Amino acid sequence: MKIRRVNTILYIGLLLLFFTSTFMWIGWGGRNVYIDAFADVLLLFSIVAKRKTLNFSNRNIISLLFFIIAEFYLIEGFYLWMVTSVFIPISVIVLLNDEDRIAALSFVIHSFTIVMLLSIVTYVLIKTVGFPSFGTIQLIDDDTMLETYRVRQNYIFCVDDMDIGRFCGPFVEPGHLGTLCALVLFADGFDFKKKETIVLLVALLMTLSLSGYVLGFFAYVFTRLIDKKISAKTVLLVSLGLLLVIMVAKFFNGGDNVLNEKIISRLDMTDEDSLAAATHSTGDFNYYFALLFNNMNLLLFGYGEDMVEWIQQATHSSGSGFVFFVVKHGIVGFIMSILFYMVYAMRSRNKRLARIFFVFIMLAIYQRSYASSAAWIMCFVYGLTSFEQRLSISKV
Repeated sequence: MKIRRVNTILYIGLLLLFFTSTFMWIGWGGRNVYIDAFADVLLLFSIVAKRKTLNFSNRNIISLLFFIIAEFYLIEGFYLWMVTSVFIPISVIVLLNDEDRIAALSFVIHSFTIVMLLSIVTYVLIKTVGFPSFGTIQLIDDDTMLETYRVRQNYIFCVDDMDIGRFCGPFVEPGHLGTLCALVLFADGFDFKKKETIVLLVALLMTLSLSGYVLGFFAYVFTRLIDKKISAKTVLLVSLGLLLVIMVAKFFNGGDNVLNEKIISRLDMTDEDSLAAATHSTGDFNYYFALLFNNMNLLLFGYGEDMVEWIQQATHSSGSGFVFFVVKHGIVGFIMSILFYMVYAMRSRNKRLARIFFVFIMLAIYQRSYASSAAWIMCFVYGLTSFEQRLSISKV
């Protein structure tokens, strides 16, 4: 088989993993397990057919080992789905050689952009002239899920309720898509010369997600910092300036001013419509998070799987950010979840670049604690590889 065709099969496998790991509707209802298994077949076939596909460097092997150790710690057991949905996909993603990484990232971003373009068109049609629904679809048949994450109308490239509120494309909700768009824009260098950047930026803006906007802002600033179009001093001054504006808005006239009421108050960690709604967790989990500080053991190791399931069933609460993750796994669990990124960054050739990538992925994980997501890891590792190659060429 021709190498070009084998490459396409490899990239399609990675694309499927990218979509299922980001809660695209095609993986809802447990279908992600079967799609992941099919993607694994494509990946393994490509590796066998192409042979020189993997790179067993110290950086790749050591960081992958830390990832596997963390997964066993966090999942607390061994299940068959861990092989098909975690270990095989992540191993291939991390061990892939640099040339295929960069090509795969380009393929995934281009494909994701096409999906987003079709999503935007579908959304506009629904909001203006109307568009037929293809029935309903459900994320998971589980009473512990929040009502907004359950039954949705399926428009193929959009999923939402009958009224179609904020734009979320074919993904679980607007904030999730906003974070994903910001992550992809960062990995791709936020280059306005590319059509993909324009489409993804429009998609990000249409989500009306404050957390997505904030992460998108950092994506733009950090890519400019990498390219040395702005200095670290400028970033620090802008950050201090924004902090000053927030402080003035909070305390001027006791907070009774337009700036605080319309914008800054949404950053309040106790507000249900806040930045990441207290890091994407509902009020009940914020309460249990506060209780962690009264017990060192709970703070370190969390409440555990069973207790968190009970909280969800009793209160219909849920979450996906830092607060929810720490309530479940504790500070130790959170540190374990980011060890892969920490080790990979520490063993990178370009330390400055790696530090910037690490800080950005931490911001993304703070909002959405999907550290083991194939899409998160792909954007981090492949984006970093792409920047490393680009910077090394510019020095020649």
